[in-house]
Amino acid sequence: MHAIAKSKAKPAGVRQDAALRHDPRMRAASADADGLVWHSPWARPFRIEGMGWELPGTFRRMPLEHGGRLTQAVDDLAWHTAGVQLRFRTNSRRISLRVKLRGTHAMDHMPATGEAGFDVYIGDVGAMDYAGTSRFNRALDAYQTTLCNLPTAKRRTVTVNFPLYKGVAELEVGLDAGSRVSAPPPHAWKRAVVVYGTSITQGGCASRPGMAYTNILSRRIDAPFINLGFSGSGRGEPGVAQVIATLPAPALFVMDYEANAGGLEKVRETLPAFLDILRRRWPRTGILVVSKVAYASEAFNEEARRQRLAVRDFQRRTVAARQRAGDSRIAFVDGGTLLGTDFGNCSVDGVHQTDLGFLRMANRLERHVLKLLRQVARPTPAS
Repeated sequence: MHAIAKSKAKPAGVRQDAALRHDPRMRAASADADGLVWHSPWARPFRIEGMGWELPGTFRRMPLEHGGRLTQAVDDLAWHTAGVQLRFRTNSRRISLRVKLRGTHAMDHMPATGEAGFDVYIGDVGAMDYAGTSRFNRALDAYQTTLCNLPTAKRRTVTVNFPLYKGVAELEVGLDAGSRVSAPPPHAWKRAVVVYGTSITQGGCASRPGMAYTNILSRRIDAPFINLGFSGSGRGEPGVAQVIATLPAPALFVMDYEANAGGLEKVRETLPAFLDILRRRWPRTGILVVSKVAYASEAFNEEARRQRLAVRDFQRRTVAARQRAGDSRIAFVDGGTLLGTDFGNCSVDGVHQTDLGFLRMANRLERHVLKLLRQVARPTPAS
């Protein structure tokens, strides 16, 4: 049985051995009746990704202390774990979870498996295979589930994707007794790709977490990804920009917030100011501005299409002006091209994407993200 050593994260001034001594969840336990040993995801060699700020023992996408710069909506939605991942290597055949959520499934147009569930992929970046999804009683806020039971016991890289639209209060990982756990391979790009935006960015309405477009991209591009999609609340406020700018040295920002901004005048007001705040803090970080995807209503509403194109053109001109002024690390993508000509087939409700929509978004964004990443940072060769 692999003995978990020390806590990966701890409050300032608390010795790791003391945490192990006083918190039984931080120690490996004896096998249960099912032959599983339960581990804390906060302990080495497990690695939690997708949270840019150090918050020991807390699954949250924005800092707890932010000086009131976050709106109440963003502060609340920061508890949702979209884009958070647990990565490790193990030869365990079974990957099981004990989960305590911060609420129960509530959405009427998104599967519980996407809103409140986990899924798991096996393999290294660029060669990951889907292996299973949590199944649970959606009326409950706590459950135990086996994500996968593989036919052979050999060392594999495991990536567990967290719920998109619920917070996680507690988590334990169950592995076969006697199995070994080691650290996952390091990323080729050490610095993160940070994606800021809306409910679509957050993953609404994917059938399971791994199908949100940021998670799809994370399986293809060997860099940490941080999802800062805030459902209905990605409005480009200066205070939010100031908090995001405190992230430690990201490689790339993706700006995908138009759909929540409130129309052309609001984008005129917020986009230049948001970009200025990021640039003052990170002058060499890549920035990719992505305009809104086409909604299904455009097939019947020409005025909706004209309005989207007007906002798209403003964003394109804003980026072009900055490029002419010497900013070579900023680029623009027309979001209206991401879903294809049959864009109406890509959503649940005319707005929020199905897995098909997210796959198309990832397919078309991948080359733009890679191009900027290669411009601003060099990958580290695998050892």
